[in-house]
Amino acid sequence: MSHIRPFAPYDTTDAYLKNFAETVNSHTLHAGRGINITKGSNGIMIHSKADFNKIGYMNYRGTYDTASQYFPYDVVFVDPNITYYSYVDAGISCVAVPYEATASYSRPPICAGLFICCNVIPYVSQSYGLFTSSVLPAYSNVNRTVDNLMADTYRHYQYNVYYPVYPTIPSASTNWKAVSGSSGNYLTVANQTFWMPLTPYLPARFCYNNVETTMFLAGIVSGSSFDSSKLPYSGSFP
Repeated sequence: MSHIRPFAPYDTTDAYLKNFAETVNSHTLHAGRGINITKGSNGIMIHSKADFNKIGYMNYRGTYDTASQYFPYDVVFVDPNITYYSYVDAGISCVAVPYEATASYSRPPICAGLFICCNVIPYVSQSYGLFTSSVLPAYSNVNRTVDNLMADTYRHYQYNVYYPVYPTIPSASTNWKAVSGSSGNYLTVANQTFWMPLTPYLPARFCYNNVETTMFLAGIVSGSSFDSSKLPYSGSFP
């Protein structure tokens, strides 16, 4: 029989931990289905056998929301009947371009359908403006360097689009971009892909009884490729 090392309480808030250890130690530990129990130099370790990094654990999040935070394997439905409004951060427009987008738009249009997240997307409030006005100065004041990966936990609208697009941005266009700020320099990923298509819906025009109607068809047009003129960032990379 294995035991959890006793935990001596140092104050009343620790009492529940001591009680938990005593309760477990009074019974024989058995590993159930999907649970591992191992004994080592640091005592008993109980952990799940499930591999949560395994591809296939999709999490349906419902209708897409431009302001929400998303994680890899989150699945959303982009409803073509919903108008996705734009945000402006530090003077930078980050509009989710409508599917009716014409050549006058400089960014790719949002695409209706089912999409799965492939890179972390921060909340809309976690933006470039907040990062440069609050985070960078705070680190600069204590002579600390901002980790480049930390920068990617904030939205950089001047370098990326965070809504689903189709066709997706080619990986050859994705690279680190050096950013200079008054409180320090850092790198962030530009032209990143945040959503992969599961079932993209493409608009088609139909005329019935002299009335034109837009119908969305689930499918992929043969030979589809991303329009390089719509890249969020087309400048130089370090």
